[in-house]
Amino acid sequence: MPKLPTFPTIIEDLLQIDIYKLRKWSKQAECTKHWCGVVTWSNNNNVFAKVYAECLWSEQRIILRYTCDGKDVEDTFILETIESNLKGGGTYYQFIKPVKCVGMCSKLYLYNGHFVEREAIHCGMYQAQTESKQWRKSEWKMLLRYDRMEQDDMKTKYVMYNGKETRKTRAIRKREEKLYLDLQCNEI
Repeated sequence: MPKLPTFPTIIEDLLQIDIYKLRKWSKQAECTKHWCGVVTWSNNNNVFAKVYAECLWSEQRIILRYTCDGKDVEDTFILETIESNLKGGGTYYQFIKPVKCVGMCSKLYLYNGHFVEREAIHCGMYQAQTESKQWRKSEWKMLLRYDRMEQDDMKTKYVMYNGKETRKTRAIRKREEKLYLDLQCNEI
């Protein structure tokens, strides 16, 4: 008996806030203890969502203010600082998961009017998880792969070095051969 469709929530389609981007923006503004700004999402230069973010790095919390479905919402998130294990790496921040309150995350997603971690999204899936194996192997995907290979071709600086192919050139050539074989198999 076939499985009934569930129409899951696609995680890539949700609005998201990334702690690393917030930190980067505050460093660019040279604000080490307190940063305020507006995070916007736009499509073709049409802004469709705005969130006022107030980052209190010294108090280890972030306050997000926004309007969702006509209601003013204010969410406060506690941050955890983690010392880097790299030499001279400094510290970096993570959100303490707001719903489960166990563990940390670096991204929050707007779901049902509040920003939550990925695990709190009911029936949340990535786009690739909703596609069948047949679709992932189809010609459409192969054409996308071919486009990526062409972009990689343009990135290669050297094709030959000391009379031999470079590793990058060899990898691109092998991918082209594999793609050619896949296209031949699909035509049969």
